[in-house]
Amino acid sequence: MAAPVTALLDLAEAVLDGIVAHWPAGAEALPTRRFVAPGEVAFDCCEQLAVQLERSYMTDGDAATEVPPQQVRYVYGRGVQMRVWLSREVHGLDDDGNAPTADELDTDGSMMMRDAQALWNALMAAYRAGSFYGCDAMVPGDYEMIGPEGRVSAGAQRVFLGLDGAPPGSAS
Repeated sequence: MAAPVTALLDLAEAVLDGIVAHWPAGAEALPTRRFVAPGEVAFDCCEQLAVQLERSYMTDGDAATEVPPQQVRYVYGRGVQMRVWLSREVHGLDDDGNAPTADELDTDGSMMMRDAQALWNALMAAYRAGSFYGCDAMVPGDYEMIGPEGRVSAGAQRVFLGLDGAPPGSAS
């Protein structure tokens, strides 16, 4: 039986909702601008949380051995590579062209590092809670700090998901 045409969208929305639901207490509040991205995420405007589908591929059913995915001999399901983007406003050049102080840069860098760990924690908690319906495996990929562009910097967490299965802890 074919997956519904909303399967990828449902998973992307589940990832987004799972991060929000499992965002660690004490972490910097998530931006209110949240969305499933239509492609590459522009992060030069404001603070935002976005989930982007980077690619979908056939898998032999074991996402843990496919980072990056290898040539598949037997096809059992579908793998999905998504990227979660979290952008924050940071200090930049002021109106007179003066660079941020070391303390301002340290404050921004510290916030971005805390965000990286909080995003990891939220993804792992959401997956373990079975929040990603239809996802039977999750393997976090690399995390990349990007920017700043103007006064916005972003972090992007790549995640590999096994699709077409039951979520962890559910009856198959």
